Amino acid sequence: MNRLEQKLAKTSVLIVDDHKFLRGILGDMLRGFGVTQLYMAENGVEGIKQFKTWLPSLVFTDLNMAPMNGLEFANWIRTDSESPNSEVPIVMLTANNDQQSITDARDVGVSELIVKPVVPKSVLRRLNAVMFEPRRFIRSARYTGPCRRRRENANYKGVYRRITDPIEVNTVNEDTKEMIGEIFTEAEALMDIARTLDVTNRKDVLDIYNRTKETKEMAVKADDENLGGAAQSLVGYIEAMGASGDMDVRVVKMHLEAIMSLVHLEDNGDGQRDAVVTSLQKLVQKKFRDIKAA
Repeated sequence: MNRLEQKLAKTSVLIVDDHKFLRGILGDMLRGFGVTQLYMAENGVEGIKQFKTWLPSLVFTDLNMAPMNGLEFANWIRTDSESPNSEVPIVMLTANNDQQSITDARDVGVSELIVKPVVPKSVLRRLNAVMFEPRRFIRSARYTGPCRRRRENANYKGVYRRITDPIEVNTVNEDTKEMIGEIFTEAEALMDIARTLDVTNRKDVLDIYNRTKETKEMAVKADDENLGGAAQSLVGYIEAMGASGDMDVRVVKMHLEAIMSLVHLEDNGDGQRDAVVTSLQKLVQKKFRDIKAA
């Protein structure tokens, strides 16, 4: 057991993310690194309750959530009088890599930032940063959080731990990385539509159908068979069900959550990505059998 694993075995972690699949993916990563005490919440409001109850020693939070987003949640931890530990390390997850999002996260006292898709290498680097190289904690009239001033060293060869550092990405070409990021963004947008989807409304169904086909085409261009397979599974389900009113919204949501999880899962030969697509295909086949038997 290395030094990080020893540290994580004694660390309690709270994950706050409105996507169940993504909470599960990150949770599995952390368990694999040695974390045994994990708590989950689906938004900032629930996160506050869990934070007060379990007093975690590390927090991972998504940025875009409702009714309380990650920035508001982090700000509560840092500044609210009811926060039981204002100095807890906070790692923020976001699909946005624009300068404004980075600045906003820094200004509410976030310790580290990970831009989605989340991969084990990025998580490990941030864990090492908050565990072994924490920055001095600042309390002032306008700011509470880790020191925002970071000394630059052009010869630095160690762990990237700064919000201003280049974003870690998989070893694929830039066009593919951009395409996969677009797929994730599109899946998130589709998930928002699915939450209020009227399966008897042909226009709504057609909208999801067309956008899922576009997602499949992007996956093909990115040469990702698993993402393409997940999108095709949903396309096939919608084609078969149409606007008959028999479509199960849960099946649609499970496909979209799977697409987002596939963006995060690396193809490391362990079959996890293949298993995600296979489970979707089995789900659709079961739904078809149930309808025929009815």
